[in-house]
Amino acid sequence: PRAAAGGWGGADCAAVRVVACELVYRVLTRTLGRIGAHAIFSRALATTKLDHPSLESIRVDRESEDALVDVAAVMQAHGAPVVGDALESLLENAFILLEKMVGPERVARLLESSDASDTPEDEDTT
Repeated sequence: PRAAAGGWGGADCAAVRVVACELVYRVLTRTLGRIGAHAIFSRALATTKLDHPSLESIRVDRESEDALVDVAAVMQAHGAPVVGDALESLLENAFILLEKMVGPERVARLLESSDASDTPEDEDTT
């Protein structure tokens, strides 16, 4: 529905959501550490899978270059629009969990303090 209103195709919209998930994960990794980011995303993914079973074979891997593993295969199996909507729900659930942990004001500060120019290629967290 949102893709149609904005004029974006399903694959484009899903790709943007994949990138958004990866960028948010990287921000959380810098602010909470790998373990904290992994915990938030793993719990959010588990919650999201209850309403979006298309994500069942996706997993969060804190050791991988990409936080979400097997996204391309899942998109091919279930379609980009379905997976894109599910990834949007994953982000919503991650923010809900984070707000419960640190409060909405702190979440806003975390996001504001992140450098928007960071790209996955620029990331160096160890």
